[in-house]
Amino acid sequence: MAQEEQQELVAAVEGDVARLMAEHRERRKDWYFHEFVPWEQGRSYIDEPWEESQATVRPEVRTALVLNLLTEDNLPYYHLAIADRMPKGSAYDEWNHLWTAEEAQHAIALRSYLLTSRNCDPHELEDDRMATMEAGYDSPYEDPIALFVYTSAQELATRISHRNAGALTDDEIAYKVMQRIAADENHHYLFYKG
Repeated sequence: MAQEEQQELVAAVEGDVARLMAEHRERRKDWYFHEFVPWEQGRSYIDEPWEESQATVRPEVRTALVLNLLTEDNLPYYHLAIADRMPKGSAYDEWNHLWTAEEAQHAIALRSYLLTSRNCDPHELEDDRMATMEAGYDSPYEDPIALFVYTSAQELATRISHRNAGALTDDEIAYKVMQRIAADENHHYLFYKG
């Protein structure tokens, strides 16, 4: 699709994007990650270094939680992929900022849970985050339609992944954190598929 056609398409759906964003704001309930995280379980990793025996979640489920977190950590690249392809000041630009703020909360909540509950090696988690972020992500989708389709599928996939990982934890707190995040991903999916 030519650049001019892409700009025409984005302009043509501006009103729909504004409507979908208003519906999203009405549908999604604000939540606060600090109300989900088990802060009372937190201990100093300096005074008490991490050992796998401290983890309460099975290794394969911890891996799923960490992979979900690393996906959320890539948010700056996802934001940039959309921001680079949408006009500044448009409804879609406004949505991208709102979506980014909500997605950032997912990484904060999940990382806070994993660290306070001692369900990950903090050094390994940080090394994995650095490796993931340094590798970067460059969206192959220049066409807004392809970007919207990809993002819709990605939101659905993360909803399923977060929900399933939470259900497998056998940990009530992790379950609640992941269900809350999955609910947000569903709201984002509804926006993008709209």
